[in-house]
Amino acid sequence: GNKETPILQCHGEMDPMIPVQYGAMTAEKLKTIVSPQNVTFRTYPGLMHSSCPQKPKLNMFEHV
Repeated sequence: GNKETPILQCHGEMDPMIPVQYGAMTAEKLKTIVSPQNVTFRTYPGLMHSSCPQKPKLNMFEHV
């Protein structure tokens, strides 16, 4: 069914709520559930547990 769904996971490196290592572990687990080449994990230096209108500005179609 959904094994070919692309996943983009982003994580702030300064996240005090969920350490970036947990985000990386989640990405590795996702690679066992969906096709590994469809999982992209990105970290953002200085970004905490929030979103920012300026960062990241992502073109969602770049990752599909």
